[in-house]
Amino acid sequence: MPRTDAPVHPQATPQLERLANSLRQVKDDSGLSYRALADAAHYSTASLSQAASGRKLPTWPITWGYVQACDPDADQEHWHALWESAAQAQAELAAARDAQTAEEESAPIPEQGRPPIRILVQQEVDRQQQTPVPSAIDLDTGRMALVLCTAATDFRDLLADLAGGLSHDQLKKKARRRGRALGRRDIRTVLEGPALPTPEVLHAFLVACDVEQRHFHEWHSTLTRLRIAQMPVIEGYSDEHGVTRNVVTGLRGVGRSIRNVDLDTFISLVTLLLMIIQIVEGKS
Repeated sequence: MPRTDAPVHPQATPQLERLANSLRQVKDDSGLSYRALADAAHYSTASLSQAASGRKLPTWPITWGYVQACDPDADQEHWHALWESAAQAQAELAAARDAQTAEEESAPIPEQGRPPIRILVQQEVDRQQQTPVPSAIDLDTGRMALVLCTAATDFRDLLADLAGGLSHDQLKKKARRRGRALGRRDIRTVLEGPALPTPEVLHAFLVACDVEQRHFHEWHSTLTRLRIAQMPVIEGYSDEHGVTRNVVTGLRGVGRSIRNVDLDTFISLVTLLLMIIQIVEGKS
């Protein structure tokens, strides 16, 4: 007894549904089973059954081979018109989906509300001051590597290990899904250098690598330490006001470039200067 076809796929376009039903009808009229149809059409039973399922558009050779095996006198122009109508509908559907995907990927990431800059600076200073020095007994290999990291190249190697072989596109998409912007240039900066990433880029990269939020401060602390190490020594006077003059010189350097940095970088720069003040005052 010939096998009964399952219902046409519910998501088929009207044109594809019409083609699938027409194929089923010509097969029913022929009385052929799919096994006999496969022998006559020289295609597999799976390919022929799929052609009449409405799940996807069959190729024209399979469609015409299906029809000819059922009805040698079939009108080729009629069947080709049916097939072309279904093919056009599928192409339009695919184009609409591609356009929607492109629109979603290009949509700007909504800005997250930020507290006042005074609060952000204070939070960063508090975090730097309150983060305890980790004990060697409690550290796993990765955390120990961060503590011992003294060069930008070592830091980049650790970030590359953290990425675990993910491609640039995968990292970019994972960051976007979590509401963070991470471009190809940002990823190249993180993995190739030569400059160290900004705190904002590092944060987005950690998010893309599925790092737990409670471990973010370890990476940011290492980045801050490396950026301090890269800062040139600021020379000043050796009198009792030397500390003040050193800091003022540093602030003037920041002021010359403040208009070209984003908020997170500005916060990081202010934090670095506050920490330098503490270091210098501790030595005086």
